[in-house]
Amino acid sequence: MKNHHAAAVCLVATVALLAGAAAPASAALRAVNFVSATTGWVGGDGAIWGTTDGGKTWQREYTGRDQIWSLSFVSPGVGYAAGIDPIPGAGIMLGTADGGKSWNKLAEPRNPARQISFGSSTFGLAMAGGSPLPASGTTERIPPFFGGRLAGTSDGARSWRVLDATELVDSTCVSNPQHPWAAYQAAVLRSDDGGDTFSNVFSPQIDTKRVWYAMIGCAASDVAWVQFTGPPSGEQRPYIVYRTIDGGRHWQAVLANKNTPEAYPQDIAIQGGPGPWPGPFAVVDANTAYFVGGCPQCGTRGAVSITGTSDGGKSWQSVSTVPDVTLSGPVAVSFGDANHGWIVGSSAAGAPIIAATADGGLTWTKQGPSGK
Repeated sequence: MKNHHAAAVCLVATVALLAGAAAPASAALRAVNFVSATTGWVGGDGAIWGTTDGGKTWQREYTGRDQIWSLSFVSPGVGYAAGIDPIPGAGIMLGTADGGKSWNKLAEPRNPARQISFGSSTFGLAMAGGSPLPASGTTERIPPFFGGRLAGTSDGARSWRVLDATELVDSTCVSNPQHPWAAYQAAVLRSDDGGDTFSNVFSPQIDTKRVWYAMIGCAASDVAWVQFTGPPSGEQRPYIVYRTIDGGRHWQAVLANKNTPEAYPQDIAIQGGPGPWPGPFAVVDANTAYFVGGCPQCGTRGAVSITGTSDGGKSWQSVSTVPDVTLSGPVAVSFGDANHGWIVGSSAAGAPIIAATADGGLTWTKQGPSGK
């Protein structure tokens, strides 16, 4: 399943030109999720769009006033969407069992679900509620909420319950329903009993005087990648990425902002990340992951770039810039396999953009909204 993943490989090919694609036209695109090289969805303000041909054409599958913030598909047929109805400020949960041909309203957690991750057609986790995470300046895009309650469903979002986690959470990931993950500030949580209880399996040696934000991605039952992001330090944000392949017993640092060494252990020698400001990431498998970064000080609204690895973080390909995508609005990334990926975001003028790669991020083609 690719709903939790981002990927990176050696960048050696050329992206297929997807000119002439009919693509979503939305006030903002906030979420993307591909389950293969051809089948995926994007969500944003008032709509969910789907494609079965790698983005050459898109079909509008859902229309409403909701802001779709998170998508999680467990197969080409079964998926979920979480968002906010901005008028009452209430959460909304949608589900499809026919590949997006129809979307049905489902139950929501007690607080709005800001981020969701499903590991099967019935089991999923949500980060519900939380507090806004302030941005630094007017050009930075960072995750909007942190420190929410961990909620779970075992009946396909027909009902939700608050789970027994010792801490609040920033993000969740489920690739195996028996072993779900969650992360918060400077900690990673894991369950070995299907979400009934969670325990802390990792606390990195980072400067705990800072307020950190944790994003986690996973694959199979024992693989997880987690990115810890700290508050601004001048024109930089500290961030560091760790990886485990044995269920959290051992962790290795694989990527960081090397311009903020005071935030990490002094004996860590790792690769520099894709920019001075971290973005989202996607995991393909134990060895392959892609990380988005940005530079708010670069250009009008800040350029967005991406780097990836295909050997578990031992080496990283050269950073490439995603054309026209900036930090002026939400940014999301998904890879359907090690080569095919999509980033959704906004141009400096605020127009929604879908950018696609077929060569592991070496080159990108704009798919929307004009399709040129």
